[in-house]
Amino acid sequence: ENGSISICFPEEVLLMLKEFDKLNPYTKYKKDIVLSLKKDYSFDLYHLAKKYQAMGQFEMSLEHIKTELGLPKSYDKLCNLKDRVIKPSLDEITANTDIELTYENVKQGRSVVGFKFIVKEKPKPKLIAPERETKTVELFCNMSDPQINKYSTILSKLSELSDLSNFPDYPTFAIWISGILRDPKSVREETAKRILKALHQKTDFKP
Repeated sequence: ENGSISICFPEEVLLMLKEFDKLNPYTKYKKDIVLSLKKDYSFDLYHLAKKYQAMGQFEMSLEHIKTELGLPKSYDKLCNLKDRVIKPSLDEITANTDIELTYENVKQGRSVVGFKFIVKEKPKPKLIAPERETKTVELFCNMSDPQINKYSTILSKLSELSDLSNFPDYPTFAIWISGILRDPKSVREETAKRILKALHQKTDFKP
């Protein structure tokens, strides 16, 4: 009812599979790669390419290719073999897997007797770390007391910040701003951002 199948192997078989896996790491494939290969002979050629990937290339005679892939007689013609098996399979492998696979003719005189396959690993995409959001607090640089006194006085007289003041005069407002310049966490982040923006845009302050 669940549409599933259970397969049990005796321990002897499991032991053989483990040993075989150690000796043949090229038999491991990512599931999404395998499922992406739809054409009849793509997986067989991919399997061979992975086997020889470390060498970068491998050669196969025409007869060996036909035997290895189990090709019917209709592919005895070289044009059929290339157009219906080799080219579409290599194109699919290159488009959907972790390698690029191309081929060259191997000739004896004027006759093509096989193919040389060139295997290249695709460059792995670089992981771009997400930009860390800069907190308002981190944008405030450590300022000396003379700087704090100077810029708090300037900021207290800016019209852009006048709505923040409930103080009777500029000096008192400046004292409040100086407290923010020393500790931006002492007020809401939005208020600290406004002070910071005015500091950078309306004064000669250089971090």
